[in-house]
Amino acid sequence: MKKPKTTDSSIAMTGVQQAAAMLVAMGKEHAGKLIKHFKNEELRVLVDAAHTLPRISRPVLDDLVKRFEDEFSAGTGLMDSSDAFDSIINESFTPEEFSALISQETGMETSENADETPLWEAMEEIDSEEIVEFIQDEHPQTIALIFSNFSSQQAAELIALLDRTTQRTVLKRMLALGTPAPAALAVVERHLRERFVNNVSTNSSGEGQARVANLLNELDRTNMEELLGELETDTDPDNIAAVKSLLFRFEDMVNLDKAARSTIFDTVATDLVSLALRGVEPELAEAILEALGQRTRRMIESELTTEAAIKPEAIAKARREIASAAIKMSAEGKISMPSAQQAA
Repeated sequence: MKKPKTTDSSIAMTGVQQAAAMLVAMGKEHAGKLIKHFKNEELRVLVDAAHTLPRISRPVLDDLVKRFEDEFSAGTGLMDSSDAFDSIINESFTPEEFSALISQETGMETSENADETPLWEAMEEIDSEEIVEFIQDEHPQTIALIFSNFSSQQAAELIALLDRTTQRTVLKRMLALGTPAPAALAVVERHLRERFVNNVSTNSSGEGQARVANLLNELDRTNMEELLGELETDTDPDNIAAVKSLLFRFEDMVNLDKAARSTIFDTVATDLVSLALRGVEPELAEAILEALGQRTRRMIESELTTEAAIKPEAIAKARREIASAAIKMSAEGKISMPSAQQAA
């Protein structure tokens, strides 16, 4: 095994690490042109080496540069070389090209360490605005991958913070998103873990449709209909039809038969039903109440006659929870959803 070359008394780097550092020093434009000529295996080795680079001081970088060419002596100063190298990769290859490139790599760990909090579970606790601020300038494919790993509720909160053009682009990519290469997912997860956590089966188009439908179900009806309408203008009609068939709102309970409603509300807590029924149309209220047992119905009707200061957000959340329960039961084959024609 070759002994790493020492650039000064405090930093020792292998030859590959020095090559990666030189690419960073060259800047994105020049390095991006150069790495196009590397063989796949060579580039994979460089990516691995770049992720192990220490922060490089100006004197050390100058020393490296002088070894290769005097014209690079100006360098780039103090930097996080790993992040800089990732930036070069991201701007030189599309996400699809990069995934294809590194998917051949073996032995790359993607599972969580036993003593670490599962990443996506930990990410649910992070403020949505902070997450969006961190990812909003990423490639839409990367954002789609990240959103697809969040719960529908969290993803809806995140996408609501993006501009409309980005929302549409990300949703289109989520529709087509398949199983990401493990190595590509590992890169994304590593950066998210470093930024947010350490410091503080085969996918198909059908699964992409389910992800988008679940996300849209979390939005208020106006935003959902506007966004869906915009997607219809330049998205495959079959994809849109499939998404529409999966959309289900609390208000759509009136389109279910009584047996389906009874199955749903047998599993819903009484206080949640009472909360969800605050302010609903009489027709919807009756459709739900008739699906309940007489004792439960009397309790809820009594509760609804009581004045209470309840935030609209709490009512909306209760309705979404019940709608989500219905969608889950439909997916499990426990109930049948109304057809798109009925819902319309």
